[in-house]
Amino acid sequence: MEASIPFRAQYGEMEGSAWVNARVTGVVGFEAGALVIQRRERRQRFSTSPLAAATGRALVQDEGATITTAIPLEDIVSIELRGGYILPPRLRVTVKRLELLDPFRWARGARLTLRLGYPDRAAGREFALTVDSLLLDCQLARLADG
Repeated sequence: MEASIPFRAQYGEMEGSAWVNARVTGVVGFEAGALVIQRRERRQRFSTSPLAAATGRALVQDEGATITTAIPLEDIVSIELRGGYILPPRLRVTVKRLELLDPFRWARGARLTLRLGYPDRAAGREFALTVDSLLLDCQLARLADG
């Protein structure tokens, strides 16, 4: 994978009769005409009973396998770096089709947000510019063919 950058994310959801908190760590990069996202989730399951909520202890903790997802560049509308000085830097990926983001439970609509560390801010900016130029190349090639 070319020019990969580490990221993290988190989400919470109800799963059956338990609340699940998940912390996601991974890397994002690009290769062969696609944005590639590799991630691993660490999930903690909490009971929703008042006694369990008072103790704050997780019933189950598990570390998932590494999951790799590729999003074709022609399906990406934009990628931009947001924040970075006061707020933590984050890459915001917007896609054309919602089903592309089904594997990402923390995605909101057609947007996927990946939080970067402050030291990765410059690399994130360069990564976003590189992917933007690749997106422009794809659009120009499509216009030349069509």
